Amino acid sequence: MVRKSYVVANLEVITDREKFRDYERGLIKALAKHGGTLLTFSDNVACLEGDSPPKGRLVVMEFPSQAHVDAWWADEDYQAASNIRREHSVTNFIASLEELPPRN
Repeated sequence: MVRKSYVVANLEVITDREKFRDYERGLIKALAKHGGTLLTFSDNVACLEGDSPPKGRLVVMEFPSQAHVDAWWADEDYQAASNIRREHSVTNFIASLEELPPRN
């Protein structure tokens, strides 16, 4: 059974929001190309517990499988857009994880 995969990212600082929009356009295009969906993002994350809440923006994306995540990440067009993100933000992490397996 192929399980969905999710990508979670934390961008602590966006240094130039206008130029960062070019990254966002490239991200949306690459997500569509690889079956991904932007589920949500927020610059106002409410931390319910813990000593080190993430600062800045949290982003959650969904893909049909980890293979789709891998293809999206390796995509030349996405990596070109990522260079914009790298130049105009501070990224703390980008992580992928699979959905839970069925529980019987």
